[in-house]
Amino acid sequence: MKRWSNSTVSTVAGSLAATRQACDNEHIQVDEVELQVPLVFKGGRYGKEPFVLSEENCVKHWKEASLEFSFAPVLVCKKPTKTVGLGDAISTVGLLNHLPFSRK
Repeated sequence: MKRWSNSTVSTVAGSLAATRQACDNEHIQVDEVELQVPLVFKGGRYGKEPFVLSEENCVKHWKEASLEFSFAPVLVCKKPTKTVGLGDAISTVGLLNHLPFSRK
């Protein structure tokens, strides 16, 4: 039985929640955010090839042994208006996407 589902969707939702909260805007404006993560990184301890991020492919999902990983970079607000609780927002929104009642 798979206990966690939608891990990639949950990761993306958490990332977007942090950006929206930091910028205090539901609609993310491209000129108000920036990406502060390397565009090439290793996909984990056992990753054989680097992962490359692009506009078309900015979310990564991979498996190592029996574990699954998802990565979605957070767009950093250039002039944040809210900074308290961003980590809580990521965790909460990500968790909510795993719960049965949130899939309506």
